[in-house]
Amino acid sequence: MIGSGRLAWGEFEAPFVHERKFEPGGTFVDTLRCNLSGEREALVLFLRWPRGLPASQERAVELLATLKRAAPPQG
Repeated sequence: MIGSGRLAWGEFEAPFVHERKFEPGGTFVDTLRCNLSGEREALVLFLRWPRGLPASQERAVELLATLKRAAPPQG
């Protein structure tokens, strides 16, 4: 585990964990695991970066903003 925190997602904050898996030859793969669960549903988003590229919280927030716009209306 590299770190954890919360990502802005509209009026919500999504808790996340940043994990790094080291591979043979000195490469790594970063993953952000974001908890997007609501009161009635469990939802976890896994964001995986290309080999050797560090995860970016800013890019994760951009993706979450897109998902928020694409989500069906609540009600």
